[in-house]
Amino acid sequence: MLYAESGGYPKPSVKEVMSVSLRTFHLIFILIVIVTAELFGAREIWYYQHTRDVATLWMGILALVGGLGLSLYALYFVRKMDSAGVT
Repeated sequence: MLYAESGGYPKPSVKEVMSVSLRTFHLIFILIVIVTAELFGAREIWYYQHTRDVATLWMGILALVGGLGLSLYALYFVRKMDSAGVT
């Protein structure tokens, strides 16, 4: 029995199900990188407390600052896409 014959809505094609806009993909990717950078930065600063290695501290600080910078970029990107009317 076909999906449409069972009284349901027409079955979407694979292309319709698998399609993700470039904007959505970009935002998901940026959010994953932000979370990863923040977690890495927090881990490095925690690790610095145990090792007292200055390079570890600097990596943690740079990762946290990088995550903050990417957060600002994500806000800029969303505003720019909204003003351009890209969905």
